[in-house]
Amino acid sequence: WYQRRVREAVVSTQSTGVQKQEDLLESSTDALEWKMEVERVMPSLKVHLRGDKDWRTHLDQMLENRKNMGTSLASSKTHLDQMHQEITRTLEKITSREKYINSQMEGSIAEY
Repeated sequence: WYQRRVREAVVSTQSTGVQKQEDLLESSTDALEWKMEVERVMPSLKVHLRGDKDWRTHLDQMLENRKNMGTSLASSKTHLDQMHQEITRTLEKITSREKYINSQMEGSIAEY
């Protein structure tokens, strides 16, 4: 019935160019029933945007990570330089002790 009535209204409007008052459709649905139906289907009608799929979100995240890495690099670099100096000193000590032990043990090693 509804589709037939819409088609008649469209044909009438197309032929005359003016929509007649009797061609307008009126709803026979109760307003309270309509509101309840809208509330029932509302969750399925909502648009869910997935921000993690958007390239702008990825770009913002990359820029934030770059900034964080830049600030972390400054403090990390000082710590790494300190560790490098400490390791270098330790290796020099080990090398000098190894040479000392080798010179002390040179006579014993020659006997074997």
